[in-house]
Amino acid sequence: MIRKATAADIDAIEASYNELFEHERRNGSLTQWIQGLYPTRATAEGGVERGEMYVYYIDDKLAASMILNSHQPAEYYDIPWVYDASDEEVMVIHTLCVPPSMSGRGLGTLMVGFATGFALGAGKRVMLAAHMDHIGFIATRTSPPSGSTRSSATAWPAATTACTRASWTPRWYISNTCFDSAKAPVSN
Repeated sequence: MIRKATAADIDAIEASYNELFEHERRNGSLTQWIQGLYPTRATAEGGVERGEMYVYYIDDKLAASMILNSHQPAEYYDIPWVYDASDEEVMVIHTLCVPPSMSGRGLGTLMVGFATGFALGAGKRVMLAAHMDHIGFIATRTSPPSGSTRSSATAWPAATTACTRASWTPRWYISNTCFDSAKAPVSN
């Protein structure tokens, strides 16, 4: 069961960040996270204090965590989103982390599904998720930015196809999906 995190979860959340950093040190980085800068224990503490951190455990081991709120980082305001929306209309997924020891189980997709339901339940009309490659697939837009070395293809593991392809419009590492409150998420 995905639940709101408490102070008792902070050590496990911090350990999951450190596990990811160690994995990236050994195998190369897929994130833009920087150990000691972001995310840190203070990131987890702040998320818990604000009531925005959510966790999922498997057999008493932290399997995934994320922060859900309406805060858009300053750089988000410069992005030409498909759907314009005020902060009050937006739910943002931050710091979605699945430790490498728990990867390959569809946990990122599970957390995004929870976030989608949470956003709809809170009356939000747009969901923003950055760095969607951290949740088990790589999302790119049809035409990469000029000078980009990224492929324009979109890779979808079979396990996420039914749930994810129908409900998310991938963009260059950032997705913006509009909800019709009477239906499932819609995208263009």
